[in-house]
Amino acid sequence: MSAAIKREQLYGFWGSVGELLRIALRAILSNKMRSFLTVLGIIIGVLAVVTVLSIIQGVFASFFSQFETMGADTMFIRPNWEMFRSHQEGVRRLKMTYEDALAVKRDVPQVKEVAPFIMRSDDIAYHGRRDSTQIQGTTEPFAEMNSIGVESGRFLGPMDVAARRKVCVIGQDIIDKLALPAACLGDEIQIGRGTYTIVGVLEKRGGSFGQSEDDEIYIPLTTAIQQYGTDTANSVFIMVQVRDAKYMDDAVERISQVMRREHGLRFGQQDDFRIFTVEQVQKIIKQFTGISTLVVTAIVSITLIVGGIGIMNIMLVSVTERTR
Repeated sequence: MSAAIKREQLYGFWGSVGELLRIALRAILSNKMRSFLTVLGIIIGVLAVVTVLSIIQGVFASFFSQFETMGADTMFIRPNWEMFRSHQEGVRRLKMTYEDALAVKRDVPQVKEVAPFIMRSDDIAYHGRRDSTQIQGTTEPFAEMNSIGVESGRFLGPMDVAARRKVCVIGQDIIDKLALPAACLGDEIQIGRGTYTIVGVLEKRGGSFGQSEDDEIYIPLTTAIQQYGTDTANSVFIMVQVRDAKYMDDAVERISQVMRREHGLRFGQQDDFRIFTVEQVQKIIKQFTGISTLVVTAIVSITLIVGGIGIMNIMLVSVTERTR
């Protein structure tokens, strides 16, 4: 007897479920546009969350990949613009020069190599074809420290820097921009007011943050300083590689001493430069990534809540239509 009652209860349960499904399906088919808009709202909400979070993670993963080419034995030195009320004032008043880089290399025994560099945007031309690109003035160690490969020709050498030669190494995109021949080594292109001979073509590297790393030209640092003047000479960034990562803390302390001496800073005066190790930069980026993810997730969540309220309203209307 009890088994029969259980069977009736079971059949009654599944019968109720089947009836609910039939009612729901009938409502969906009888209001096709309303159903389509409801499903569309759900799809857009989910896609918004997945897409935004994927973009954030992808952008920062790309940024991290740039630093993976540099080891834990690498650091950067730049002017301490935060000393002043505005970045422009800091750029105008602070000085960091090629001589600072030479002093770090000469007087800090823990340092293996230094690669001072400057960055400028300038016009380029070849046989009447014109465009613009990023110009980097640097020295020979820059390529090895940044894992930059040369497809043909060579990178900048010490004699290029010492003699202020007007030579350049171009990225792959420059060939397309200026319609250069495939065998362009030895050809001359116009960079700003100067004429430069191509001595090397870089391997294809791709891009990040909307900026192609193949759309760059490298020239000797001393040549760049000569062409672009005093402002460029006083705005040199320095990339430093120590002999061993375990000497990093000692190297940072010693570099600080050398930089303060070169800049004539007295005891108690604030450093007019800042030193960042690759590990410090990665930690900053991770913190920024976490904060950005939380903020964007909160914004998208609000969008989902608003969309959910709309969906609930449509469902309420559907239920109201079926009740007296």
